Amino acid sequence: MPTDFEIPIAVRGYELDSNGHVNRAVYLQYAEHARWEFLRASGVEPARLRAAGVGPVTLEETIRYRRELRAGDRLTVSCAVAWGEGRTFRAEQEFRLADGTLVAEVTGVCGVLDLEQRQLLSQREFEEVVGSTIGSPAPDADEPPPSRVRLRVEDGESVRPGGRDPGELRAPTTRDRP
Repeated sequence: MPTDFEIPIAVRGYELDSNGHVNRAVYLQYAEHARWEFLRASGVEPARLRAAGVGPVTLEETIRYRRELRAGDRLTVSCAVAWGEGRTFRAEQEFRLADGTLVAEVTGVCGVLDLEQRQLLSQREFEEVVGSTIGSPAPDADEPPPSRVRLRVEDGESVRPGGRDPGELRAPTTRDRP
């Protein structure tokens, strides 16, 4: 199973908005495409999921834009997942140009839904039903969960998403003023 999966994508002209850069919804489509290809590369085919009566769901998704994408740009979208202690897993994705420039980061909280019971499966239940595993295992109860999922190792160093805390980006409100 790949621990760090990447897929190449070329920006097409019809994916642009009126500002001449990739429309925000297209980033989510790129992320979704990379997650499905990650599943396939991990041995989890869509037909197998349907036959098992389960399907992946996204419960929360955040995009951090770092640089605009324009028509003709070529990039890779990575995908790595790590199960939590409950019934969800965290998906971390980076969008990078060929020269390594970070374009965007997508972070999501996902799960696997039992389509009949309408309940999320645990990692163990998923593995039993599908007969395969994805991502890193849930942390031991005695160990604190990692603060971030490692996406890639380059030259022996972990590369982790960076940037500001979303709280730092909040505009002051009248409640913040004395």
